[in-house]
Amino acid sequence: MAKGLILYLENLDLSFKAAGTYGTVLWIAVRSVHDLSPLHSKALSLHVTFMLFKNN
Repeated sequence: MAKGLILYLENLDLSFKAAGTYGTVLWIAVRSVHDLSPLHSKALSLHVTFMLFKNN
């Protein structure tokens, strides 16, 4: 796995840790496996946006 990709994947986990109780985490195009227990324990809201691109 590329070094930049590892940092990208870790950022979502770090966002869960950094968010305060009842906070909101926004993410674009999540296609990986993460531990969602911080979402439940902190009562966080996770908003994910998927972007589709058309190849010409």
